[in-house]
Amino acid sequence: MNYFEAIKELLGNSSQFYIVTTYLDGHYSYVNKNYAKSFSHITKNLVGQSFQITMHPDDVNTCIAVCTKCFANPDKLFLATIRKHDGSGSYIYTQ
Repeated sequence: MNYFEAIKELLGNSSQFYIVTTYLDGHYSYVNKNYAKSFSHITKNLVGQSFQITMHPDDVNTCIAVCTKCFANPDKLFLATIRKHDGSGSYIYTQ
């Protein structure tokens, strides 16, 4: 079993954690049930959608910068705080 499959098995049904992956073009390739439920007000199926659909436009560059760091240093974790749509016209902060 690869690492991601193990993570999905452990946290795929979590009600407290989000697990998301994207293709290199920034479109969601996987979202766990909690993430899908939290953003179901945007669309019923996030897979295939741009990651930008769930966040504040000003935070896109933060995601790109952190992604760049991850590719350069795959053995390290990097903190990013971004705003996500809350479904009520405002945003919640996530890390």
